[in-house]
Amino acid sequence: MLKSLRFVGASMLALGLAAPAPAIQAPQEASAPAFDFETGMQSYFQHLAAKRFREARAVTATLARTAPNQAVGKGLAAMLDAAIVAAGKKDDEARRLFASGEAATPDTPELLGVVIPAFLIAERPDFAAMTLDRMIARAPDAVRTVDPRLVYATLRDTGEPKARVDDRRIALAELGFGGASGDYMASAAIRVLLERGRVDQAKALLADIDAPREVENLLIQRRYAVLWPALAAQAGPGLEKSRQSSVRLALQEYEESDNDPEKLAGLINAYRYAGQTDDAMALRARLPATPAAMADAGEQTAWALNNLALALHSAGRPAEADRLFATLNGALPVNDWRVSMFINRAELPVSDGRYAEALPLIAAAEKERKSPYAEQLLRRLRYCSLAQLGRTAEAAALKPEVMAHAADAKAPTIDGLLCAGNLADAEALALRFLADPDFEEDFVRGLQPVALTADDPSQWGDWSKLRARPAIAAAYAKLGRDLPAELIAPRPVAARPAN
Repeated sequence: MLKSLRFVGASMLALGLAAPAPAIQAPQEASAPAFDFETGMQSYFQHLAAKRFREARAVTATLARTAPNQAVGKGLAAMLDAAIVAAGKKDDEARRLFASGEAATPDTPELLGVVIPAFLIAERPDFAAMTLDRMIARAPDAVRTVDPRLVYATLRDTGEPKARVDDRRIALAELGFGGASGDYMASAAIRVLLERGRVDQAKALLADIDAPREVENLLIQRRYAVLWPALAAQAGPGLEKSRQSSVRLALQEYEESDNDPEKLAGLINAYRYAGQTDDAMALRARLPATPAAMADAGEQTAWALNNLALALHSAGRPAEADRLFATLNGALPVNDWRVSMFINRAELPVSDGRYAEALPLIAAAEKERKSPYAEQLLRRLRYCSLAQLGRTAEAAALKPEVMAHAADAKAPTIDGLLCAGNLADAEALALRFLADPDFEEDFVRGLQPVALTADDPSQWGDWSKLRARPAIAAAYAKLGRDLPAELIAPRPVAARPAN
């Protein structure tokens, strides 16, 4: 957990662990061992996750006693203790500990970034949100260094009114949170601002959006129509300005990151979305080359290899893409996230119409640990492939299960139904799912007459037949438009197959 927190270095400096301790620090006894911050925090997080609260407090007591900067060490220990207490639902005591710890660290607000994952592990996103708010107020520059996954996890389930969570999204977007991947936070904030009638404030955030997929999403949904002229001018013909801006920012972040695999994965995707496959492939040398090396790689390195395989497929090199996926999937140790790479490998032959090749890959993915979303992706891949191969009895037997779990993966389920020729069922689901405002984006995107940039490999269906249905056509006219021809890239990254 700790290695994913980008502010660890700053936290160590604040504690006097990676720099000469300040002159005002309290002296240490010669026998007191130095606190190994990274190892100690990993131990703390592990104990907290396992609800071994006594052991977790032993770690914080050692931190308070032995950190070279004892004042800061005691303050951080108090805030980490607040997470332990909050896990036990002693909210008043947790708030008291947090307040005392924050008061003891007035000059080191970046330490709050270490406390956010503590509250998340304690299953208290409400306290994580409180900590994020304090960090936004006290250390906006440090907020930008927090791992986006922690921030999104904090926003997801705070139990607060939607308006309060939306206020936080706007504040983060206006701070430029997320860097090269900040488009998603900016888009979410723009949506809220337009709902509130704050058009000028929304327009000011357009400068933070250059990821081609997000640019396209804003340009095809009517809820953003007031922004279309400004965004089209910013993006340029074929969205070329946006594509190049996205590459520049991703390249800059990677070059400044000391070969951070997460930044490398982002850069590979930026090249893929810009149609610069050769540039993406040039980064292969910076990734593990053998199964043994891949087995030792972490999640973000695996995602970089995944993205490289998708780039190869987008460039019309499916055999090479499959070989890379095969090596990657065969090397990764068992874990909760590798199923995504198994599913992505199986998606590609289905998207190409190579259904017989897909079935053994689907079977391999079905053996992995899966979320409800992943389960449904695989159901509809199998259903689609069986139907296309003429194995109608098997497909019919699977269909009730596909329909029962449709809400677990809305747009992908519609893809599978269309692939199998079940137009009426696909229409019924699409109209039903429009009750969910978050489905509108997938709906408008799926009905585009051409494939847009960076289509998720989990969404590959041809929705063109749905456009002929009167109810679908009416909903589409209300919610979206076709991306104007002058904004379509002359060389699409991926062609949408005909089913």
